[in-house]
Amino acid sequence: MTHRVETATRKVAVPTPRAHQNSSDAVEAAARTPAVVAVSTVLAVVSLALTLLVITGSAAVLPAGLRASVVCLVALTLPGLPIAALLRLPFNGIFGSVTIAISAAVNILLAQISFTWGPRPPSFVPIVVLVTSAIAIWLLARRWQEENDGRSLVSAITPVSAGALLAGGRRNSVGLLAISLILFTVSVSRMKTAAAEALGVLQILGWDYFLGLLVLSVVLVIEYRRSAIDRSVIALANVVLIVFVTMPVAWADRTAPFPTAYTHASIVDWMVRLGGLPPPVDARISWAGFFSAAAQLTSGAGLTESGVFLPHASLVFGILMIFPVYAIGLVISGKPKAAWLGVSVYVLFNWYQQDYFAPQAIAMQFYATIIAVLLWQLRSANVPAVAAGPWYKRIAATVMRVPGRVDDRDARWTLCIEMILVLIIAAQVVAHQLTPIATIVALAMFAVLGTTRSKLLWLAGILLFVAWFTYGGRDFWIGHLGDIVKDIGGVDQNLTSSVQKPVGDPTYGQMQYLRIAASLLIVGCAALSWLRLPRTTLRPILAALSIAPFSLILVQSYGGEVAIRCFLYASPVLASLAALVLFPLLDGSSNDVRRQWARAASAVLVFFTLGVWVVTDRGLNTSFEHTTAEELVVSKRLVEQVDPEQISFWGQGAIYGVGKIYELGPDCLTGSSEALAKCTNLQYFVDSIQDEKYLQYKSGIEPDVADRAIEILLSEKEYEMIYEGHDIRVFKKPDAPAIDMGAGR
Repeated sequence: MTHRVETATRKVAVPTPRAHQNSSDAVEAAARTPAVVAVSTVLAVVSLALTLLVITGSAAVLPAGLRASVVCLVALTLPGLPIAALLRLPFNGIFGSVTIAISAAVNILLAQISFTWGPRPPSFVPIVVLVTSAIAIWLLARRWQEENDGRSLVSAITPVSAGALLAGGRRNSVGLLAISLILFTVSVSRMKTAAAEALGVLQILGWDYFLGLLVLSVVLVIEYRRSAIDRSVIALANVVLIVFVTMPVAWADRTAPFPTAYTHASIVDWMVRLGGLPPPVDARISWAGFFSAAAQLTSGAGLTESGVFLPHASLVFGILMIFPVYAIGLVISGKPKAAWLGVSVYVLFNWYQQDYFAPQAIAMQFYATIIAVLLWQLRSANVPAVAAGPWYKRIAATVMRVPGRVDDRDARWTLCIEMILVLIIAAQVVAHQLTPIATIVALAMFAVLGTTRSKLLWLAGILLFVAWFTYGGRDFWIGHLGDIVKDIGGVDQNLTSSVQKPVGDPTYGQMQYLRIAASLLIVGCAALSWLRLPRTTLRPILAALSIAPFSLILVQSYGGEVAIRCFLYASPVLASLAALVLFPLLDGSSNDVRRQWARAASAVLVFFTLGVWVVTDRGLNTSFEHTTAEELVVSKRLVEQVDPEQISFWGQGAIYGVGKIYELGPDCLTGSSEALAKCTNLQYFVDSIQDEKYLQYKSGIEPDVADRAIEILLSEKEYEMIYEGHDIRVFKKPDAPAIDMGAGR
């Protein structure tokens, strides 16, 4: 897909090309080859051992959590790790991004093939991955030995002592991070999520959480104000920041806080039981790449259920996003400190809560990796300048412009990168409905602005998308073509469905404006930084990548979430740009002591304020978006005995899996107990504390209205309560089959 256009234009750099930079990248990659070979080999051996345990039925000798951790680690590193090393990718975020994306893409595509074209043993995917990894490891080791006169790889591995890890000023920062984590752990261990009301998680976080966040803010300021960034400590600090932002509710309940995760888990478990794809009762099954991979990981770990993966998913996916966001920030600023600051800003504005156990989470990593790779290639290559002339000739020259190759890389290397990007797009296409469209738009922007050699990647994306939509999504679009078409071009209705005036609890409704304010703030800061960028070829593509995702509003409402997804896709670039606004506040070079202390204190206040803000935004729905252990047990017991089509509920119903048909319409939410009871008409009815709060805060249905509706169900409709627990109650009609729900409280 590489095309060369001969134009009579002079060459300029975007920014100035640094051949020595890329040469040093190659030298660094070669120096790290022995470690990559060693780590890849260990991972392959561990994966092989676990696979043999599963084949022989002996996997239970290892704890389920350990097995789940192993299969996840292997799925995110093999075969990508040795392949990225073979390509001599730089350790500037690109190496990690591509490693993860290749590994996840290969596992998704292999799992999709396995579950689509007939049941195959759980060992099929890991064996193919291991064989591919073994070949890549062998090629990598052989090349290194040829370049080093047959020297042993083992002799080139330099161990790192524990003392070196805590040398210098690291000890203080690591100690403070440990204190912040201890405070966090104490806080979540005594947090009662059931006590959350209109303010969400904000009102149930203890003082120890906020003290821990303050300590973490101090560490971030200390590390960012150093003259030379300590990558290990700042990376650890950002991981701790992800913990503080994403994990309070999950670790307090030891469950997935976002209940839709359990809908996804039900699809995965269904696939594990069937050994193939389920009937297309839900649109997500037509884009089952993520679910196929999760089912493969579940089977590959010798498990029968995928619940073990859910509680920590946001932490894992948050860490995965560090690599591409850092790479994008480094392209924009050229400064590691500013790039790491972009990672922190990304976490501090990530209120969208799309990093749970869902296809969107891995699709987002794919999207950010593609953007990061293309931006890195652009920065590392010579770009022809557009000659002066009439505007239409300049536009034509811009579109036809082809940047040079990355310095010190040949045509074969460029083709390999393009093939990898196509592989990632293919995995994205089979895993998610919306993200491939955002990717195609972004690739088209690169092509139109003449900022990539891969001018036809957008076309490859379209072909893959259309092919899968025609084949894999056939069962979905045949029955929903009208719904798909009606949203196209409906900007007003698509936007209105995403940004609606609150109609429920007034306090809860006003808190929604904090989310809007956060989104506007990051856009404003990014715009300010963009205006201050030098006028290079990098500037237009950054603007395009920040704005282009919002074109999705023209295509789909996406169930009322399209605006959130637009901000999500723009966030890696927006965060990297917005970080430049904070950068002067972290300048530690001034000799004025008072000014230094003032800047440091201001920076701590900014980090702390943004931390509280994002936790508030993410946890605003905690009152009705958390899952207790009792709810999981009861819902599982219920769906094992009852068709989900016969279950009615007043909340989101995500924990009852797919196949649900029940939904409360506008006529049911008039504030009348009679109307609510009339709409509750299936054989079984489940009432939970979360569901009643969902009615209260989202629709303005007060608790006494819900209580009166239940009284009507018991007296007039003669429902019978068959389970009463602390958090949940189950009722059935008189003519409904009896089921065993176990003992309540």
